[in-house]
Amino acid sequence: VLDFWKQPDIVENECTRLRHEGCLLFQEHRVEEACVAFDKAAKECPRCRPFLWQHGIARYYAGDFQGAADQFAAGQAVNSDDTEEVIWEMLSRASLARATATAIAATTAIATATIASTATIAATATTATATTIAATATT
Repeated sequence: VLDFWKQPDIVENECTRLRHEGCLLFQEHRVEEACVAFDKAAKECPRCRPFLWQHGIARYYAGDFQGAADQFAAGQAVNSDDTEEVIWEMLSRASLARATATAIAATTAIATATIASTATIAATATTATATTIAATATT
């Protein structure tokens, strides 16, 4: 596969500068900012998007597993021999599935706790009302 970043019309353009900026930001552990730089690079030059594999890694570490998987899939579309992107895409999809399952479990736990609390409040209110009625009836 031709090295996309060495093409004459790509070497000195804004997309390349933004890609480099994104890489530096990522190395500095400024992952969210790196993602912004890579987003700008892809917007500046849409045809460079599939070649921004670093963007996929930044998205993965930012917790955007769907975005990471999409980035790696785009890379595979232009370079089907790149096994690293296949592995990263699979890892991203597995992480997305795990995050989704965790979110569902947390939501279920919250819903269960809410139902239990509501039942306790209702039972307490019913008992309080019955006690009030009984006290009123005896006076």
